Amino acid sequence: MLASVSANVIAERARRSASRAEERSRVISKTEKRTEFLVEIELKISAVGNMLLVTARKIKLFHEHPHLVDKYPGEYERLVKNLNLMQEFQAKMNYERQVAEDALEGESIILHEKALADVRRLRVSLENEVQKENKMFEVLLQEVQSEGNYYGK
Repeated sequence: MLASVSANVIAERARRSASRAEERSRVISKTEKRTEFLVEIELKISAVGNMLLVTARKIKLFHEHPHLVDKYPGEYERLVKNLNLMQEFQAKMNYERQVAEDALEGESIILHEKALADVRRLRVSLENEVQKENKMFEVLLQEVQSEGNYYGK
């Protein structure tokens, strides 16, 4: 009987220990997911900033060289719309960050994973667009420089 009681006590201690370890593991996992999500949001904010920069540089080039507007019809209007959209994104960033942090307080790992995937897709898309815009800016800059109309403004 003493052996049985002793075995039950040991089993109960092991169960409690396992339960505490499982809870700690869940908390750590949730914290890691939260951190990963917030890092993605910060990377997206950075991508928006980079898009704003390259868009503003292209708009400035179009202002300095009006013949580009004629050569690339519709590009200037697209850039202005893009600039306005990126400014709206930037204005909503703090709100979005707060909403994301609040959403991470829930228990659903599936919802966290879906939200993380959505933010990551948007960030990757923005980064790809930044690369395309930078390449086009370089093409425009070389074009203007080859015409001898660029003074490093």
